[in-house]
Amino acid sequence: MIAIMRFIFCALVIIQLIACAHSLNKSSQSSNLNDQQRASRQEQLVNLFTEGIKTQRLGLHETAIDFFTRALALDNQQPALFDARALSYQAIENTDKALTDFTQAITINQQYLPAYVNRGNQYVALQQYSQAIADYSYVITHTENQTQQWRVFHNRSLAYAKQEEYGRAIDDYSEVIRLAPR
Repeated sequence: MIAIMRFIFCALVIIQLIACAHSLNKSSQSSNLNDQQRASRQEQLVNLFTEGIKTQRLGLHETAIDFFTRALALDNQQPALFDARALSYQAIENTDKALTDFTQAITINQQYLPAYVNRGNQYVALQQYSQAIADYSYVITHTENQTQQWRVFHNRSLAYAKQEEYGRAIDDYSEVIRLAPR
């Protein structure tokens, strides 16, 4: 199970890198940068993001925050960068900055679902279960990805249980059983 989760995490990181590079390319095209400057800036952004992810995976969260902050200085319209930095803030228990960055990622792109899941997880850690349930519910209704759905149903079932809404928790866990890979 841990190997599967690591594979999924790596796949998500690659998808975030591609989306980040694609989005930077689109935003740079409308600016006054020439092609060489755009390419250099995009390469810098991807390198900073990659280094941030590497250091984050090593548990060097302060260093990862620095890499993500430097990348955000190049382009502050990347939800993946805010989400990644928020995860490092979360790891060092800086909950205010984590929530701010998760929310900023969502503000930039309301369809960036990982930020909702991560913010929901932060709300659970803060025992703010209603907010967590709202974020998880948004993801469930806006994705058709069964792998993501069953994990979010699982998270939401735990939040319902913490609120002593056991009927809803059981309903969600039934969805986990139905959707989870066998």
